[in-house]
Amino acid sequence: MEEAKIKSLLKKYAEGNSSPEEIAFLEGWYIQWNKDRPFGLTSQDLNSDLLLIKAHTPDLKNGSKRLDLWPKVMAAGVVLFIVTAGISLYLNKGVDQDSEKKMAKVPAAEIVPGGQKAILTLSNGARISLTDAGKGEVAKESGLVISKTADGQLKYELTGKGAANEDLVSYHMVETPVGGQYQVVLPDGSRVWLNSASSLRFPSAFNPSDARTVKLTGEAYFEVAPDKKRPFKVISNQQEVEVLGTHFNVNSYDDDGFTKTTLLKGSIKVKMTGKTAGFRILKPGQQSVLRAGIEVLDVDLETIVDWKNGNFYFYNESIQRIMKKLSRWYNVDIEYKGAVPAVVFGGEVSRSKKLAEVLKLLEHTGQVHFTIEGRKVIVTCP
Repeated sequence: MEEAKIKSLLKKYAEGNSSPEEIAFLEGWYIQWNKDRPFGLTSQDLNSDLLLIKAHTPDLKNGSKRLDLWPKVMAAGVVLFIVTAGISLYLNKGVDQDSEKKMAKVPAAEIVPGGQKAILTLSNGARISLTDAGKGEVAKESGLVISKTADGQLKYELTGKGAANEDLVSYHMVETPVGGQYQVVLPDGSRVWLNSASSLRFPSAFNPSDARTVKLTGEAYFEVAPDKKRPFKVISNQQEVEVLGTHFNVNSYDDDGFTKTTLLKGSIKVKMTGKTAGFRILKPGQQSVLRAGIEVLDVDLETIVDWKNGNFYFYNESIQRIMKKLSRWYNVDIEYKGAVPAVVFGGEVSRSKKLAEVLKLLEHTGQVHFTIEGRKVIVTCP
């Protein structure tokens, strides 16, 4: 097949403009090109395997350029680079041999992605591994049953009026390790998704006459059950978020140096705590960034909740930021050798992929190379 024709059809497919005939043509071409894969591929298979990598966007600050890992790609071999000099199609089955040799340093024992892992700590100090717990009841307190659902959620259910008695309320904590995530259904029905290396502290039952207050470290996505009489508050690093019932994401890792709060639905109040007072009201699609003060930005929501939806979505991110996310999810240490390039990346990659697959994809940009030694990833810049 002519490369120009394949290139044009892949571009149309990635933009969602392909006709049924063009999709069928691409499926047939893909099967013929990649004979090692089983037959009977569908457009869903093609969609999950195709990735376009756009390179070199010269209009960014500080002289950096952007390398886009732009959905959708064939991880097995087709990489489309769009560069300032023109557009070229590469079949890395022979063309990018140098990159393949570098990736040969990665050991056969590949590092797998994280999963549903967490520890529940009760008020009496008892620690329960939710990773190992089976379906059904996990713990019981007065007026309260804590259970693990079939799909791996931790669910709190009130069974009597005693649980609402302020004197009987205790505090629990759910912690996810590096390489873990978990979903919790709180006593009021609010749902919380915890990202890796995060923790949520909350009461076993919310006081019926007071605010529903929880404390977060790390990152979590909240879907708060509406209650006009009892606002829901999230306390994190130098910040308090207050809502009545809405969807939002809070990113507050201690080692990031900032707290980012992003609103997807409804309205929230973001308030600074400590010596410096101040607050902002966010609208859907806005994000507050707290450092010395509160800055409000318009953001692409898909890039914020990518982790909850099972993806990494990089948007103009440095290799350091990307590697920090990979470190938390794959439970690896990162080491840099050589000067770090002034390059930012963009793209979408499934969090279900093995680490070596993600690193190989990044290597195709030609800006970074990786070597895995045990649970350490060495980042080398050419």
